Amino acid sequence: MPKSTTYSSVFFSWFLLIALGIIWGLSFMGVELALRSYTPLTIATFRIVFAALLLFALCIFTGNQLPRVSDKNGKRILLHCLGMGLFSNAIPFTLLSWGQINVSSSFAGISMAVVPLVVLPLSHYLIPNQRMTKVKLIGFVIGFIGVVILIGPNSINFTTNSIIIFAQIACVLASVCYACGSIITKLAPTSNLLSFTSCSLLFAATAMLPITVYIDGLPAVNYDLAFFGLIYLGLFPTALATIMLVLLIIFMVTAPLLTVGVQVDLPESSADSLPEEQEPLTLSINSKGEIFIQESKVEFDNVVAKILAVSKNRTDTRIYVRGDKTINYGRVLEVMGMLSGSGFTKVALISEP
Repeated sequence: MPKSTTYSSVFFSWFLLIALGIIWGLSFMGVELALRSYTPLTIATFRIVFAALLLFALCIFTGNQLPRVSDKNGKRILLHCLGMGLFSNAIPFTLLSWGQINVSSSFAGISMAVVPLVVLPLSHYLIPNQRMTKVKLIGFVIGFIGVVILIGPNSINFTTNSIIIFAQIACVLASVCYACGSIITKLAPTSNLLSFTSCSLLFAATAMLPITVYIDGLPAVNYDLAFFGLIYLGLFPTALATIMLVLLIIFMVTAPLLTVGVQVDLPESSADSLPEEQEPLTLSINSKGEIFIQESKVEFDNVVAKILAVSKNRTDTRIYVRGDKTINYGRVLEVMGMLSGSGFTKVALISEP
């Protein structure tokens, strides 16, 4: 791959990451603006419904279908979509919107730093090859201290006011929900990311809309700052941020391509082979989408277990992924993402010389 292409890809990944941080950070200001005219339930519901309709339209435009019960692992995928919709959207959005009636957006921002603290132990017990380490723990502590310093320790006010205490608890519970949602998403069977997120938001919208209309009724539309805050929440932190997150994940999955010394104009390249310290494993995907490890055919759901057995649980084993040039390379990226997410650190896509 030319160096300019490598640098462009890395730069774009960092751009997405920084942009997501800014968009999500400004969402607390958007909530404060929206609360001037709308109830917490209406704010949470509007941003979910708006984003769900937008991403569903994008699914139709791109030719992607929503997960179905008849699909392979369809029931499990739909169940995880429901879990993500509730724990990553419906519940935390409502808790944060209600909490910010009585606490500042600064406190809400600090409370989000609790997410990795909850994710670490959950990942340790629930996700294979995601053990908690001293480095991860030290990294979290440094990051949390950094957030407190940037926002300001004075934003954390200890009080005996029960309403404020419950509002603070609501913000912390929202962080716990986000952590649970990330674990649910991580444990979901592999599927199209855009379809998965669209389905999750549609589940959340279906659950929230009738409850909100029954309790709050239809909101009045006044073109003031509160309304534009509501539009911002639906368009940027919910809809656009989800699309950007999908793009970022794709770039993270394909990151090994930037370091293995092969051309990206697959399936042919003229790159020289790299020296190996140990015998690598080759995972091949033929024109029918069938997966082979070395010469043995393996079902998709058994790929990780098979490679762990063959490599004697060595996650530093180099794995070469080869895809037939006639198949959709989205399938190849799904396999690479699954391997990387399972802890394998040397996954590379190779091409035919």
